[in-house]
Amino acid sequence: MGFFGHLVVTRSSLPEATFPAEDVEAVAGQWADGVHVTRIFERLGDDWGPFDAFVDRLAQAVPDGFLSASILDSDGAFVHIAVPHVGIDRCWLNLDGLVSHFVIGPPPFDEDGTMLPDDEIEALNAETERETLAYTARLRELALGGDAAAEACRAWATASGLEPAPVDVVREALESRHLVVEEAFERLLGTLGVARHSGMPGPTTSSP
Repeated sequence: MGFFGHLVVTRSSLPEATFPAEDVEAVAGQWADGVHVTRIFERLGDDWGPFDAFVDRLAQAVPDGFLSASILDSDGAFVHIAVPHVGIDRCWLNLDGLVSHFVIGPPPFDEDGTMLPDDEIEALNAETERETLAYTARLRELALGGDAAAEACRAWATASGLEPAPVDVVREALESRHLVVEEAFERLLGTLGVARHSGMPGPTTSSP
């Protein structure tokens, strides 16, 4: 089972009362001086409400900015980039992995458990593919992509006193596809001057 929850990067440590203590732990790693990386366990699912609620609480607790990745089963992440006096931008990591939790096709068998004919299965698969493409397109419209997403991440890094890589390097990290999305996030942190080596959760990490 993969990781469900959030990875949060901040300059100031999270206030202790922000989230339940049993759900929070520091992520070990060779981070830039003064940077805190925190893992917060939360059983996210196919509902956007908890994502929004988490970011609202985080913004109130950490007014000096943050970079967060809300992760579904290590498959994909909804990334929030909060820059003081600028606002909060959004982008994606492994968007197709995230979409797979929201668009799930019907099973290829009937109510009695009998496999459907091949032509019916093909039709169901085609419909699911159309729904997936449409849903993915809608999500892309709700967040930054390409150079705009990279520039937002660089703005956060600069505001945090870090030295990010050029925009094309950051964009490549955002657009890279990893089986475990935490690896994509760690690569992004490397381009932003945060990480050299870390103890990011692997695909078998679960909530305590």
